[in-house]
Amino acid sequence: MVILLIPEPVPSDVVGPQFTSARPIIEKVGVPVIDLLDTYAGSKNLLELRVSQDDVHANARGHEMVFENLYRKIEQDSKLSDFVFGTNQSKAARSGASQSLASSAAPIRPASP
Repeated sequence: MVILLIPEPVPSDVVGPQFTSARPIIEKVGVPVIDLLDTYAGSKNLLELRVSQDDVHANARGHEMVFENLYRKIEQDSKLSDFVFGTNQSKAARSGASQSLASSAAPIRPASP
């Protein structure tokens, strides 16, 4: 099991405190954590990463940014990388999988009324 801290595309001063009370519990349990709360840091217009102005859920580009950050963080941590990808899988194979997943993602469109 791995815990992911996944933000919504909102200002960091809003998203950070949402997870403050969870951190001591997570540490006590001792489960590996991947903190993705920095995913949207530096984004100039968070509204462009939302489903709509009134819906703070990430749109396709926002989810792509989460995926890229997640993959980067797994790659940077050898223990986590081995846990997620397995110890026998080469970095080249993982890289190919990442490119394949990223390029195959198709946006989901709502059904017409």
